[in-house]
Amino acid sequence: MKNNPSQKGEVLIAIPMLLTGGTEVQTLYLATSLINLGYRVTLCCYFEYEQSVVEQFQSLGVCVNLLGLSRSTRQFHLMAILRKYAVGKCYEYAHIQYVQPGLIPVIAFRLARINNLIINIHQPSDYCSFKSKVFFKVALLLSQKCISVSKYVQTSWGMKNSSKCKVIYNCVSTDWIQYPQKHISKTNKGALNIAIVGRLRHEKGQSIALDAMRLLKSYSPLIKLSIIGDGIDSNYLFDKAKSLSLESVDFQGIKSKSEIIEIYREIDLLIIPSKFEGFGLVAIEAMSSGIPVVASRVGGLPEVVSEGETGLLYEAGSVEELARCIRYFFDNPECINQFGFKGREKVKSVFSFENYSENIMDIYDAR
Repeated sequence: MKNNPSQKGEVLIAIPMLLTGGTEVQTLYLATSLINLGYRVTLCCYFEYEQSVVEQFQSLGVCVNLLGLSRSTRQFHLMAILRKYAVGKCYEYAHIQYVQPGLIPVIAFRLARINNLIINIHQPSDYCSFKSKVFFKVALLLSQKCISVSKYVQTSWGMKNSSKCKVIYNCVSTDWIQYPQKHISKTNKGALNIAIVGRLRHEKGQSIALDAMRLLKSYSPLIKLSIIGDGIDSNYLFDKAKSLSLESVDFQGIKSKSEIIEIYREIDLLIIPSKFEGFGLVAIEAMSSGIPVVASRVGGLPEVVSEGETGLLYEAGSVEELARCIRYFFDNPECINQFGFKGREKVKSVFSFENYSENIMDIYDAR
């Protein structure tokens, strides 16, 4: 990934928060792509942030501005602050990560006379209010381009036939794909090591996974689950696992990228029991490491996980189906390698950083 020597204009990336999540990871890849294309990149974060995430952007050469505003800031006040922040600056583009409050920065940067606005939508409209859907329509009218992270997200917002809109899948870097795997030749039936990676929140479905582990406990004590991440539901999930006497479940907390790579070297299966999901970044991270994925059949996940090839899909919320899918890999350990190989190949052909960068170049050069 070499930098483009020809310097172009400056891009402002606007994002509500900088925490450890899929949107932030995608934003890192976006910033890297833009820098490689020759753009200067500034990032503006309105609300909360983690210093370690800020430093990742700074290490790329991104100028990071932290406004440090409270989530209780009134919308008109936020609009005024963002307009004042951007007015008079020579931003050629504003790339807005369309996460709440999505419309406010769009209006603010339009008032600041940034001519080229690109909105990046990450979540489907399934659980959004009518007001949120109207606000998005206004944002789309005020923007030049709209990127959605999956076909499902695009369709859910009614953008399928819009000439402004383009699906650009999230990606992983090829250096992750090339990381050697310890279990690549596993063929003998033995312990099945499973993981969930993500924020511990109701919509991510960790509670469903615990119920599935309760069913599997009597089937075999060799099926083990590691839960990676932290969040508002951490105490609830820990207490639930304790009440169900799930000794095979291990809560490991937040892990760095390098630590997650090590985890992918040790596990046999990743599960994503989400109740809704715009894309599912952890799915392609696991697939790139040769790990099959069991995911709920929601949102953009069926576009990522190929049923019967790179993993298995099940009906969201069905504890029995999730347990059956996990049991399939326990009973057929040779499928771990078969599915894992196909997953790595799909990532290389569909979800590579090179493909992502080419798509970003098409958006920015098509003026």
